[in-house]
This record gives sequence, C-alpha cells and structure tokens, in this order.
Amino acid sequence: MGATMGGLNDTFTAPRPRPAAAEHRARETHPTVRGVRESDQPALVAFLTEAYPEWRENPSLAARYYAWKYFDLDGRATNFPSALIAEDEQGIAGMIGCLPFALRRRGITSPAGWISDWRLASRSRGQGLGRELLRRAIAAIPTLACVNGSEEAERLYAEFGLSCRECARTWLLVRHPLRYEWPRRRGVRKPAGLVRAAQHAARGRAPEARATVDVRLVEASLGILAQGAEEWPAYSGLVRHAGYLAWLGRSPVAALRAFAVEVDSETIGYLLMQSDVDYLGRRRARILDVLTAATEAETARQIFALAVATAPEADYIDATLPHRLGAAAQAAGFSPRDGARLWLTTPLDGDEEDWHVTLLDKDDAFRGARFVP
Repeated sequence: MGATMGGLNDTFTAPRPRPAAAEHRARETHPTVRGVRESDQPALVAFLTEAYPEWRENPSLAARYYAWKYFDLDGRATNFPSALIAEDEQGIAGMIGCLPFALRRRGITSPAGWISDWRLASRSRGQGLGRELLRRAIAAIPTLACVNGSEEAERLYAEFGLSCRECARTWLLVRHPLRYEWPRRRGVRKPAGLVRAAQHAARGRAPEARATVDVRLVEASLGILAQGAEEWPAYSGLVRHAGYLAWLGRSPVAALRAFAVEVDSETIGYLLMQSDVDYLGRRRARILDVLTAATEAETARQIFALAVATAPEADYIDATLPHRLGAAAQAAGFSPRDGARLWLTTPLDGDEEDWHVTLLDKDDAFRGARFVP
C-alpha cells in the first residue's frame, strides 16, 4: 500500500482512489497520523461516543471515562503516546489506543502499550487507514499487546509479525440466571432466554467442599498490595506497579476492591475485584486480577469461592484466568468460555506461561461491552 514511512506526524498517503471517486477525493486532504495531545480530549470523546452508541445516553460519564483512560497518566506515563489519531479536514478520522503500562520480564521493566479502541470514522473505511494506524503504533512503541480480536484484526496482527499464544481462558459463574439471560434477547428470541436461564439453574452451584486450608481475603489498599507484590520474587511477570493500581482505583465507571490473600495469617498474593453494570443493565462482578504464590489446588479453589462471596448482588461473575487455575475455578462453580489469545510484538518464549498472565487486563474490563476492531 502507498503508506509513507517516518515519524508520528507524517502524512498518510491513502491508496489511489477509483476513477469514479477521483474528483471527490481530490478535494480531500490525506489523514495525518500523530500522537494524541491533551487538547484532543473533547474531539476524542466525541469520536468515541459516536463509535460506541451506549455512551450517547450518558455523555458526561463518557467524557470522564475517556479522560481517565487516555489523559490520566499520573503514575503510569511512559515516553510514548497513549493513543495515535488520524486527522483529516473533518477532524478525527480514526484512532488506535496504546494504553501505557510497564511490562516486567525476567527482572527487566520496559514500557509497553495495550491496544484498545481501534476505530475508524465511516468516511475513512476502505482506504487502508486502520492498517496504517497499527503500523505506526508498532513503530512508535517497543512492545504492544492485545488479547483476542476480530478475524480481520487477528489477520493483521499475524501479518505484522505479532506472536500469538492461547495463554488463558475466560470463565463465567451465573448467580441469577433469569436476570443474566433475559436482557440478552429481543422479540421472538425472548423465550429462549427462559430456556437458557433454566439450564443455568439446573446446573446449580458447585458443591460446598470442606476447607482443608485456612484461606482468607483481607480487604486492603491498592498501594499496600502493590508494595508487597513488588517484593515477591515469584511474580516476575507482575505489571501492576503502585501507580498503575492507583490509576485502576480512579476509574469513574467501576468500583474496584483489593484483597490480600492470606493462608494461615501469611500474605501469599492479592485479588482485585471489580463491580459495575454492563451495557445490558446487568450487575457484573469481575475477578480482574489474581496473583498468588500458592500451588495447591484447594487453596486456589477457596480463593475463587471467597471471591464469589465478595459480590453477593452480582448477576454474574467472570474472569480471565491462566490455564493452571482453570480446574480450581471450575471446582468453585465457574464454567469455561472462550480461550484468550495473547498477541504481542515481543516474541513469546515457551517457558513463560506465568509472566504474561497479568497482561490480560484488557481495557474492556472497564467498559460495558467488548468492542474489537
């Protein structure tokens, strides 16, 4: 394609238009790709509110959410942009989010970006601009990561040389079957919700297992947990330093609770639980992060059972977990869902199952619905 190489402020040369559209295209300027600036905040909020229709009902919350997501960089800033935007004469023509975080691998910490909100304006589709935004992001930031994507997105990830591995799986526990299933269907499909709700109810919850290990969750501040986790050598893959955890706690769209995991009064890890309302109006709880040095299956099972108990009002609870924790989640009543494929611009080594687990903090953990480009 006819993309020019160079810095973030270069002009992107779109493919030559068809003859029928040449006269119209001649009057347009080609989009310019650059890093997002503080002054872009109103235009970026407007662009993303248009891209995600559910935000239109609450524009003030959308403004606070995207201000937090892309412009609240206190404690997590890198020297790289939190997003790239493409501008034309009508404004923002497209964007790709590159949420900053610190990747720590084999004792070395490096700046990285998490792909999110990879969107194009309708007028910009079919010109190769989405591909160009991804190319610029890869060139601008040493390490980019993403979990899952549409068929088109993952085809581009592979084409651009990103490594891929299914490193985890999503898990679901439905606590209120009818409240979970009924909003998912409309019109003539509503009765199917009753059938599915009955299936959830028939499945029931996991039988209460006798505890053989004294496991407790003790609510604690994010800062204390981050400080303790930094001292645990077992967590070589931990990406959540104190500043990043503090940023999670400032989210305007979800309540975040942190717990120290204690076994026999000794802290062995931590758990992050998020509560919010999803885009269908269902009360959701999410095991956002769980890190523990424990290897015993019963200890892990109790951690998940206690996590469920922290969210008694939730209609459902979900989690994205590494495969080694799957059996414990299932024993606590969770059902397996989709696999989580990690895409990373840095090569994935075969002996690093655990370090990338904490990369599964997808930006949609703080959004009502999953949107993938």
